[in-house]
Amino acid sequence: MKTLPLFLIFLIGSLTACSNNYQSVLQAEQACEDWASQGVQFTLEPSGYLESIEYKGATTNRFCEKKEIQYIGYVFELPDNDNPVFADELMQLRGNAKPTEKFRW
Repeated sequence: MKTLPLFLIFLIGSLTACSNNYQSVLQAEQACEDWASQGVQFTLEPSGYLESIEYKGATTNRFCEKKEIQYIGYVFELPDNDNPVFADELMQLRGNAKPTEKFRW
């Protein structure tokens, strides 16, 4: 009977060790940015009043946002054609992005 509590402690400890935790905020941010840079590349064309807005990592279909104690990696679908994406359209595409990765610290 004593082996069951020890086994549970070992199991919980090993699951904790496998989590996607980073030593610091900067490491989590860098890991997320590295992940985002590996997305599908596209050409971003400025349009209208949005010409002055810059999106960090906007050249791929992945981006990161800081939420509480983690960075969340999002992915969005690009149009089927190889035409450039305009800034107005990018806002809509990013609005439909799905969270896929978590980078905690």
